Amino acid sequence: MKLAEKRWGGYVDTDHERALLRGEALLHTDYNPANVLITGSMAYLIDWAWPTRGAAWIDPACLVVRLIAAGNTPAEG
Repeated sequence: MKLAEKRWGGYVDTDHERALLRGEALLHTDYNPANVLITGSMAYLIDWAWPTRGAAWIDPACLVVRLIAAGNTPAEG
């Protein structure tokens, strides 16, 4: 499993910024619409091709990017 600071460390400039990616949370990181299976009142994350260990804030941030790309706005949240 990749570590978040290794996976995205090249996109930041300082060790302090890399440290913000560190954590112990299991992250899915690929909120492609095909990877969220909704059945009835349940939602499942499938296709764990990019499991990552890192800061817990990363998965919600990845989801926000997908929601905005789908046409939602922060004001709709």
